[in-house]
Amino acid sequence: MIDAFSEDKLTVDEVAEEFNLTTQTINNWRKRGLSTISIGRTVYTTRTKVNEFLNETLPEKRPVGRPIKRN
Repeated sequence: MIDAFSEDKLTVDEVAEEFNLTTQTINNWRKRGLSTISIGRTVYTTRTKVNEFLNETLPEKRPVGRPIKRN
C-alpha cells in the first residue's frame, strides 16, 4: 500500500511524463492492478509500485525478427 505521506509519490500525470506514456495508459494499468492512492481528486502512485507492476505483468522480452536459417 502507498503511504499518503510518502515523499516519493507521483501523480498519474507525473508518471506518464517520466515514463513517456499517456495518462490513459497509466489509467489502464490502474484497472489492471497498479497500486494507487487517491487523495481528494488526485491519484498517486510511486516509482517502486510502477516498476513492480511492470515486472509482474509484462511478458519477458522475446527475440524480434525471423530465426536465422542455418544449412
